Amino acid sequence: MVTKRSLEKLERLKLMLDRGRAESGTPSDLPFEQAQKWILHFNVEHVHGPEEVAYDTDELVVVCLVRDGRAYVRSFVEHHLSLGVKHLFFLDNGSTDGTVEALKTYDNVTVLRTTLPYQRYEMPIKQYLMERFGRGRWSLFVDIDELFDYPYSDVVGLDSLLRYLNERSYTAVVTQMLEMFPQEHLSDAASEDDEPLKERYRFYDISNVRKWEYVTNLTGMRDHWAYRRGFHDISRSHAQDHRLVTNNVRRDHWVWRMICGTGNVLPEGEIEVYTDGIQNTVFGNNPPLTKHSLVFIDEQIKPSAFSPHDISEARIANIMCVLFHYKFLKNHLYKYVRQVVRDDWFWHGYASKYKEWMRVLEKNPELLVKGEGARELRSVNELVENLFLVVSEEYMTLVYEEEEKRKGAGRAARGGPRGPETEAPYRRRAEAEVQRLRVRRFKQQVEELRKQNTRQDENYRKQEENLRREKDLRKEKQRRVKELLSALAKERSIARSLQKKNQNLQKKNQNLQKKNQNLTGTLRSIRASRSWKLLNKLSRVRTRILRGRKR
Repeated sequence: MVTKRSLEKLERLKLMLDRGRAESGTPSDLPFEQAQKWILHFNVEHVHGPEEVAYDTDELVVVCLVRDGRAYVRSFVEHHLSLGVKHLFFLDNGSTDGTVEALKTYDNVTVLRTTLPYQRYEMPIKQYLMERFGRGRWSLFVDIDELFDYPYSDVVGLDSLLRYLNERSYTAVVTQMLEMFPQEHLSDAASEDDEPLKERYRFYDISNVRKWEYVTNLTGMRDHWAYRRGFHDISRSHAQDHRLVTNNVRRDHWVWRMICGTGNVLPEGEIEVYTDGIQNTVFGNNPPLTKHSLVFIDEQIKPSAFSPHDISEARIANIMCVLFHYKFLKNHLYKYVRQVVRDDWFWHGYASKYKEWMRVLEKNPELLVKGEGARELRSVNELVENLFLVVSEEYMTLVYEEEEKRKGAGRAARGGPRGPETEAPYRRRAEAEVQRLRVRRFKQQVEELRKQNTRQDENYRKQEENLRREKDLRKEKQRRVKELLSALAKERSIARSLQKKNQNLQKKNQNLQKKNQNLTGTLRSIRASRSWKLLNKLSRVRTRILRGRKR
């Protein structure tokens, strides 16, 4: 029986399929992606909460794909609700640890469920969530182990942040992942359900974060077969330093298109791509830390079909936000890694990454993540001060205005008109603050360049030393070769001399054999002659005469 709800689902699906075909350029006779969306749409079950939520342009909803995230539920939901998020949408993909039951205890939460295999439907599922819950509104697409925050969130409300983005027609915000870990060894940090993550995992380390230029162009990465089949993992791609290569080389590198997307409009500022971090320090892989989690899905923006990190055709905001990443939960981390490796959740590239994680964890059961570069997080604002996050003059102007409003000294009420005279003091203060941060960033870059030059000089010195050693080795080898050749020549001369002697001896032996044969023939001739016979008779006669005399 066709119901009104079924017709609405079909109409919604038709819009999604048409949009997917138009964006990807997929011909109508190749409906693979559309078939995936069709299968997904009719394999999603509503479990809890409202299926649709009314919203305003200055309101935010969270969208999350989850599987076995029970340990994170309380901190995740309560953190984002306290931040000002209006509603949270979850799509569960086969949790067995009580995740769904925990989520159902909250009112501002919607839970859907699908049992389709994650490995095959990862990106279609995420696109489905974006299309269904992110169309025409600001949406935050995060994982269950990520807590979103933004600079000066203690001063600027979430609605003010979204209005700031709307007024400037931004449609995406760069979010940088920051790994959080405990002070003690992981073996002593036994995790429990509903534990307060922000209080327990307070430390971070940005000493090994590598920063790269954010580059984007109009080259369509959807034509790259490596994306569509997942045969590459950025953790195994070691790109060259962007200062040493040309823009064309960088822009053609699929690694950067995987993070940055294509056709994005960048602001004037220091928006950069981050990689490595504490995961590189502990496990040796090179993960991308940059995402575009906060997005406004309009008719132009294109969510990625191949990576959860990038987006295309977006207007990137002039600030950075942060995703506090709580991967280092002792019990959950070991269990999660073992389950990923055993059940083969991801494509083989990610599976190999987690196999390496498993090897490190088994080798170091009392792993201590906290090192010399670790810092204790006291406020998200310190991430601006230590240059992990970037803010613009416009945003700092908003911060100072909101700060004055909270103190009751602002001239204009929220939403009221603000002229140049009222904004001038805040703008000058913001300009000074941003310039101070830029100077610090410039000094940091100069120091980093100095360290790079020192490392390069050390590398050059080592290379020269290696070249000198190789040269000495080549000389030694050449001398040894000459000695061996000389010895070989002597041995060959001796061999030739012995060979000649042997030939002479063989000739002498042949001559002696010939003489022996001649003598043997002569003797045979003598014995056959009449004279020899006469001598024999005379010898016998003589013998008889001698015997007769003795008698």
